[in-house]
Amino acid sequence: MQKNLMTFRLNTPIEDLIPAMIGFNNDELMEHARALAERYENAVFDDEAISQAKEARAYLNSLIKAINDERIRIGKLYNEPYNLFKGKVDEVIACLQKPANLIGEQIVAFEEEKRAKKRAELLEYFHETIGDEYDGLVSFEQIFNPKWLNASYSIKNAFADIDNAFSNIRNSLVAIDGLKSEDSTTLKAFFFRTLDLGKTLMENERLKEERARIREKETRKEEKSEVSSASCMVISDAAAAPATPAKISVTLEFRDISIEQANELMSYIKSKNLTYVRLK
Repeated sequence: MQKNLMTFRLNTPIEDLIPAMIGFNNDELMEHARALAERYENAVFDDEAISQAKEARAYLNSLIKAINDERIRIGKLYNEPYNLFKGKVDEVIACLQKPANLIGEQIVAFEEEKRAKKRAELLEYFHETIGDEYDGLVSFEQIFNPKWLNASYSIKNAFADIDNAFSNIRNSLVAIDGLKSEDSTTLKAFFFRTLDLGKTLMENERLKEERARIREKETRKEEKSEVSSASCMVISDAAAAPATPAKISVTLEFRDISIEQANELMSYIKSKNLTYVRLK
């Protein structure tokens, strides 16, 4: 496409267009303003002079308004040429911006399409590389790097990054196996979620400490249970032992019994090992 060498130029150099400083009776106004300021700075108005105060305030406000109104009028006139100039320039810029935006949209769409095709190539290579070994364990998003889609980053370098990623995964799994941990399966599952060997090693330490705490609690529980069982056995043995009967003394007198009955009674007393005392 042949470029139209259109340039922006002024018909008259800007140096010739810059107006001189707007002159006005600044010194005269400033001298009058200072005099009024000094007059009213320390003025005190009592009840009788309140009308004079109102007149003074009205005069000062009218003077301020007159000067400010004139400033605004001069500003509008002074800026009018520039505002007309700016409006025409903005019109030209708006006319040029429309096709620039249309072309920009096409460029963005083209670049997005290129990035989508590159991503598809990378995804295909990822599936070829992963094979059956880690299928379902490692996703493309886990190892994806956005810089791969940059035009300045070659597809060859992106393929090499994918190869390195799987090489690191294999080496990490070898390191995890080398731990010979009781939680090997759990650690591998954790690693495949994070793909971070450092975090996995920290998780291994956490699991070891947790398991040690559980074992310590179980040991304490068993020791407590053994002590409780021993106490129960002592109590059970004590309950099973025959109680020693309390001993008492009883005085009996048998009357009108035969000698035969008396002999039988003595035989019974002797058979029971009863202690007796003959009174008569």
